[in-house]
Amino acid sequence: MIDNYQKAIDFVLHQAPAFQQLGSQALRYDLQNITDFLTHLNNPHQSISFVHIAGTNGKGSVSHLTASALASSGYRVGLFTSPHLFDFRERIKVSREWISEQFVTRFVRDHQHYIAAHSISFFELTTAMAMAYFEYKQVDIAVVECGLGGRLDSTNTITPLVSVITTIGLDHCDILGDTIAQIAKEKAGILKRETPYIIGQLDSEAKTVIAARASALNAEQWSVTNWMGVRHNFVLPFMKDNVETALKVLSFLQTQGYSVEVSNIEQAWTNLVHEWGFYGRFLPIQHQPTILLEVGHNSQAISRWKESLKFYSYKRLILLMSITKERDIHSLLKELPKHHHLAFVETSNPRSMKKEDYHRWVPDYDVLESVDQVNKYIQTQLDTEDMVLIGGSFFLVGDYLKHKTK
Repeated sequence: MIDNYQKAIDFVLHQAPAFQQLGSQALRYDLQNITDFLTHLNNPHQSISFVHIAGTNGKGSVSHLTASALASSGYRVGLFTSPHLFDFRERIKVSREWISEQFVTRFVRDHQHYIAAHSISFFELTTAMAMAYFEYKQVDIAVVECGLGGRLDSTNTITPLVSVITTIGLDHCDILGDTIAQIAKEKAGILKRETPYIIGQLDSEAKTVIAARASALNAEQWSVTNWMGVRHNFVLPFMKDNVETALKVLSFLQTQGYSVEVSNIEQAWTNLVHEWGFYGRFLPIQHQPTILLEVGHNSQAISRWKESLKFYSYKRLILLMSITKERDIHSLLKELPKHHHLAFVETSNPRSMKKEDYHRWVPDYDVLESVDQVNKYIQTQLDTEDMVLIGGSFFLVGDYLKHKTK
């Protein structure tokens, strides 16, 4: 019997197939299962106003920027993002606060038989739980981040006020396609008939695909920004791009009756890391030596690493990374920024490469068997003028943060 949170979360994490653990084996290639589950729950999503955000990179950032500004403006805002760094509950928030242990426990207890009987996947379960929680909390609006792709993502059961596509790059090519055009087509699947859409920094090929889909749906692009010169602490180019996209979203929402002032935005974004748990976006968590955490893991993200490193001063760069077993490690090595030392770290993710994998493919590099060894390893490799970048995986950043806060 599921009568406490630990039992509930054990069920969630181990009963439902999860992409983080199984990769593409955990995916559904239609929306019927999640649609039926939401019907079973009396369609909680149908009473909620949404912003729907997809993209290869930047979707989590734009989601947090948008939700925090709306919450700072006095609205009760739902936020659904993935994956989590510390705790499952951080995926589902209402105005900064994680979903309660009591709600998770009750939801799983009440629906465990349906979940098991219909082979509900982990992401289907969490999407449905988020919708039920947002309805329960009577949110004024919810910001929902796509999990993977767009067209067949479980979140694509919602009808948003506006759809957003932040960036498009090559990632999850075995699932979404191995060209920009194919991936753009999947992302464009979140567009809805006669519903405005917003795009971030996209290349011409991606724009063409999305524009064609939008034209077929009579969906108009929104490109107006009402605010210029909003003060914030984000200096890196990729975050400035995300800020610009979020400001477009907020500008559109003003036309829908949501009142947002510059002071609300500035207050929200000043406290984004600490109040909303916005970690791992190339922000330092330590100085002398500088330690940066970065969750980005695909080619587009690594390209942005190179650009962002120009804004930091250091003598030597030490990279600590983790990658999944399906990743071509030799291609990754060619993409990395210039560095003086590279080591790999095992993580709690079952899909992460293990020590024997690294030794087979890249025998010349050090391998740490857990994040417990990271700080000691760092101390042996650098002095105060050096910089450490720990990245390439949400799981590595999450494991490191959990170890650091023990």
